[in-house]
Amino acid sequence: MTALDRRLLGLVAAYALALALLPFLLSPQTFDAAFSETGPFERLSLLAWIGAAVVIIVRIRPFGAPAAAFTALYLLFAAREADLHKAFTTRSISKLNYYRDASIPLTERIVAGLIALAILCLIAYAAFVVVRFLVARRGLRTRAGMWLALGAGLLVLGKALDRSAAVLSEVFDVVRPQWMIGLTDAFEEGLELATPLLLALSAWISQKHGPYLRAAR
Repeated sequence: MTALDRRLLGLVAAYALALALLPFLLSPQTFDAAFSETGPFERLSLLAWIGAAVVIIVRIRPFGAPAAAFTALYLLFAAREADLHKAFTTRSISKLNYYRDASIPLTERIVAGLIALAILCLIAYAAFVVVRFLVARRGLRTRAGMWLALGAGLLVLGKALDRSAAVLSEVFDVVRPQWMIGLTDAFEEGLELATPLLLALSAWISQKHGPYLRAAR
């Protein structure tokens, strides 16, 4: 870990602290506007995922299957931030109740299911590359691996926070206090912005310090 890495880790910690404080410092109207689905965090997340994909395209050489898979995955995340995952179908193709709804044409559900399956395969391949690098190849000892692990961890945490609200209310019928709603929203949207930035940093560094995206020669 270099001095720059330590400074960046400090910046990430300060960012997390700021996210924790914002629900208590901002007025409800300002907070809702900042962290809404059309707010600045959401829009910047879209640009950040596109930027992460561009970093891989520009930086990684030789450009092979791992780089192509991560580029496609980051662009898919950008498309999701733009709500394209439900723009061409009746509802989101990531929800199981979409495929159970008999009112939706069968052809649409079949095509959507095939696309969803392809996306799942892409995610599984990317997860395999990450685990192989971090564990089997001891990538955690590299600078790229450190930032990759942090970015991947924030990605999982952000998705968990995204689903926690629905699980608590729909499954367990739990009414969350307002302060918890604020913290959940702040970290969910805030982490969605930080994640692609950290993964882009990892991709840039990996060309020299942990080449998990390079094609085998």
